[in-house]
Amino acid sequence: MLLLPPPVYFKSLLEGGDTISLALGERYHKQTDRNRFRIYGPNNLQTLSVPVVHEKSHGQMALVAIDYRENWHIKHKRAIETVYRRSPFFEHYYHHIEPLFGIKYSLLAELNIEALHRINKALGVKVSIRLDMNYVQGSLPEKTSNAFDNKQYHQVFETRRGFVPNLSIIDLIFNEGPNALDFILA
Repeated sequence: MLLLPPPVYFKSLLEGGDTISLALGERYHKQTDRNRFRIYGPNNLQTLSVPVVHEKSHGQMALVAIDYRENWHIKHKRAIETVYRRSPFFEHYYHHIEPLFGIKYSLLAELNIEALHRINKALGVKVSIRLDMNYVQGSLPEKTSNAFDNKQYHQVFETRRGFVPNLSIIDLIFNEGPNALDFILA
């Protein structure tokens, strides 16, 4: 379960059928995309991270608490608005994403599940989500495949920097709008 992952993650989810199973029983690992996502702005690649309460040893993903000592949610919201405000479909889809940064979720899993619901709605995908306290290693991709990396779509700063692969799904949605799902499934 990743926070606003790249499109290849959704491709893998959607290939699984009408039901998505989220493994909340997996062990939380630091330095993974479970609490971060990437956007590309006018200056460079930005990795936006949701800070978590650091415990000596993190247990299951379902129990990882979000740390609100910093205003990370306000910074994330502003970064997304700054980067995508000029994208063709920002005004049509931002209302799906914005509430993620206005509600204080206690647990990282809650935020990730809500993000998945909101992205599915933005994409027009109707799937059931099943929460599973077990974990089957390798059930979802951590890294993207090279074949998917070569699929390009219009990006806001593409003329300045060229195409940047593996950005958050919101990059695809804000830039391609109703064509985003077709891009994922192609």
